[in-house]
This record gives sequence, structure tokens and C-alpha cells, in this order.
Amino acid sequence: MKLDLLENKINYKFNNKSLLRGALTHPSYDLSLKGAEKRRFYQRLEFMGDAVLSSAIVDMLYHSYPDSSEGELALFHTNLVKSSSIVKVAQNINLFEHIIFGKSDLKYSEISFLENSMESLLGAIYIDGGYDLLRNRVIKLWNNLILSSDFFSKKSAKSELQEYLQKKGMSIPQYQLLNTTGTDHNPIFTIIVIGGGKESSGQGKSKKIAEENAAINLLNKFKEDKSAS
Repeated sequence: MKLDLLENKINYKFNNKSLLRGALTHPSYDLSLKGAEKRRFYQRLEFMGDAVLSSAIVDMLYHSYPDSSEGELALFHTNLVKSSSIVKVAQNINLFEHIIFGKSDLKYSEISFLENSMESLLGAIYIDGGYDLLRNRVIKLWNNLILSSDFFSKKSAKSELQEYLQKKGMSIPQYQLLNTTGTDHNPIFTIIVIGGGKESSGQGKSKKIAEENAAINLLNKFKEDKSAS
């Protein structure tokens, strides 16, 4: 694994290289009893990365958009920390080529690894370099998303879906919690949304994000039907 290539992409040189290696070693790499400590280490970094990413984005939004309301800031935050956004950033730095994972997981797409490994990497940067450095790296890595007007829409996907259905004379969408997986400190919520005779699902690390992702997926179904007609 060429750590220097990834360090160049994120513009940060680790003081502790073993910390970086641990952040890139997916739990699937060693499922033996001997590998339990490595899996625990990765998961703790992932937990830390999820938290500091959220804090860094909140910090940036609060100081960069002084005229925005609490609701607007909350929407901006949700858009920037949702799963698809984290995956886009990971893809921009070709993170998948640096992840170490078990051969049995080759059947899964790289998407299944990217979000958690990106968070693990951010957790490692925070521990190695501190919060200020982590915040600056997040702002740089998320810059393309921050500059994209798509992420600063005044409406959430949930609002767009509700308006779409109401314009069609249909009932407002209904959201249901399907299940919760993952660990206590890192849960994954799966939400189903039903509306307009269709249903879709979405996942997220909070119910709010899962609902937003479900609404996005259902809106896409309506758009696909419209394109096909």
C-alpha cells in the first residue's frame, strides 16, 4: 500500500503511519480472533470520524453563512454529511484503491466500503493532527460539494416529494422505520417511504438522513417514470 500517494491526495503527512494503516484496514480483512483488536480500532476511528466530520461542517457553515437561518444551515449540513456526499469525496481521492479488505468481500461494490473508510480516515487525521487541521482538510476535501448549488437548495428532498405528491392530488408521503443495524455507537437506520402508489427506501446514520435518502430515491422513481413515458 503506497501511503504517500494517499497523503498527497489529502495534502497531509501522517506523523503516525500505523494510524493511517489502521484507518485503511477494513474489518473484513481479518475475521479471526487475532484480528479483533484491529477491527475494534477501525470501528473506533470510524466513530470518531463521523463525529468530527459533522462538527467541521457545522463550524464551516456557521462562520461562512452568517445570514442563513437555522433551518437552512441544518439542510446544508444534512446535504454535506449524507452517505452519497461522503462517497463522492472518497471517490475524488480514489480511496478504494488504498483500502485493505478481505478477498471474500470482492463480490461487493466499492460503494459498500467507501463511506466507513472515509470516516475512519478522518478520525485518524483528527487523532494524528488535531481538530483545526482536520477541519481544514474537510473544507478542502469537501470544497467541490460546498461550491455546488445542488447542495444549497432551499428545499429538502422530503419537501420536494411532499409538494410533488400534493400537486398530483395525492396524499402526503408516509415514512416508516424498517430496521436498525450496526453497532450501538454507529447505528444504520433504514427508512421506507410510501407515496403515490410507490415506495422506496433509504439508509443513514440518523433517521433524518435516512428519510431524506428515501425521499431522494422515491423522487428518482417518479422522474424515471416520467422520462419513460
